[in-house]
Amino acid sequence: MNAFLRAWGALSVLCALATVFVGWWAVPIVVALWSALVPRVGGVAAAALGGATAWAALLLMQNRAGRITEVAELLGAIIGTSGLALLALTVLYGALLAGSTALLVRALVPPRRRG
Repeated sequence: MNAFLRAWGALSVLCALATVFVGWWAVPIVVALWSALVPRVGGVAAAALGGATAWAALLLMQNRAGRITEVAELLGAIIGTSGLALLALTVLYGALLAGSTALLVRALVPPRRRG
């Protein structure tokens, strides 16, 4: 359990930093490297939760700096959904990016032997 929580926390921080300094497309790169170098620690669930947590934290930080809820409501009205749904989809997208990347790497990279 402690390994899972450490992996979740580390991936959250790494995904948030990668998003801020590089862009959204850096999330799969960070998770792929993590999954290949630290296999099975946390796994797909830690990656998905890390991506979701990172993007939720970034949205909360942006909300404190500006009026992200108003922008979300405006964009939601344009595409015919609520602003809250748009924000939830944003967090879900971060989870899907990270989780699917971890799952793909897990399928492609053979497990390393310890010892």
